[in-house]
Amino acid sequence: MRNPPPSARCLKVTDWPTADRELWLRATSNRRRSFRGDNPAAKLAPKSITKTEEGYGRWLGALAFLSDLADEPPAERITLERLERFLALLQQNGNRGYTIVGRFEELKRTLELMYPGQKFLWILEMGGFHIRDRVELEQRPIQVVDSLRWLDWAEDLLSVAQTLPEDRARADLWQDALIIGLFGMRGMRLRTMCAIRIGEQLHEFEDGFHLDFRETDIKIRSCLGYPIPATLNGPMRKFIAEERPRLLVGEPHDHLWVGIDGAPLKASRIKTMIRTRSRHQFGIEFGPHAAKHSFATSAIRRDPVHAGAASAIVGTSARTLEKHYNHGRSIEALDIHAETIRREREEAWGSPRG
Repeated sequence: MRNPPPSARCLKVTDWPTADRELWLRATSNRRRSFRGDNPAAKLAPKSITKTEEGYGRWLGALAFLSDLADEPPAERITLERLERFLALLQQNGNRGYTIVGRFEELKRTLELMYPGQKFLWILEMGGFHIRDRVELEQRPIQVVDSLRWLDWAEDLLSVAQTLPEDRARADLWQDALIIGLFGMRGMRLRTMCAIRIGEQLHEFEDGFHLDFRETDIKIRSCLGYPIPATLNGPMRKFIAEERPRLLVGEPHDHLWVGIDGAPLKASRIKTMIRTRSRHQFGIEFGPHAAKHSFATSAIRRDPVHAGAASAIVGTSARTLEKHYNHGRSIEALDIHAETIRREREEAWGSPRG
């Protein structure tokens, strides 16, 4: 949140009380994995550590706003009375139910990292009433647009781009089209999309381009790789050779996507682009996260046998997958999905489009 109100302030670690800061740094500074499992922080990805840290910073920020940030051990500071005031402040600030539950879960996780071996489930139970029963868990509606329509959307933009003069505006539109096509046909997360570098995550072979993501690029604790949609191989090759150089300004870099200033494209720019173009294309506005739902829904509808594999393709945590599916089956599902899309397009237009 930019320029949050004082009531929603998130204290940085450097501003935490000494005891809190020392316990947190002790828990997270040495995150080497141990077979003994004596370091709980080692089980969390760096992004989860950051999210947990920010959640606890909001707890301390709330107490500071309420003039109730006492200099005492973190475990002793948490009382039912303060939790009630924290809940009321979150609701006052307009936080939705799932966000509030997340704040309490982050608080619980932080204490369990600070005090290994101790459980703080009572933080969620709120004196006998679980936090989930205290708020309305209303999900925001997700707009699900079929993968086929994402691909059509991308190809429409490429068609327009081909009619433009060979300048930065053409290159920018070309890039937008490729991003939209990859989102729709691969259900990628925004962070994963931004992580793509030429020669590191993106590789070109005789049969086309292939994406290979490391554990640090995605949410799951394993590597993930797959080819880009075949119909995007030609446009990707042309983008790298001709269009992308027009976007680069100053020092070159290997990030696939390029921002207006020549630097690597920022996630905020991609969010704005998807929202703006979706509103123009479909009359409804949605963000990049909708691509994951679109891909999973489309893939499962066309090939329900590989429902679990579809979740693996989008990089969903293994806890939410059907355990008997692996990435080998995921690629099989990806091929089936692509072939089904190809057949549907041929039936609609009589021959492969583009």
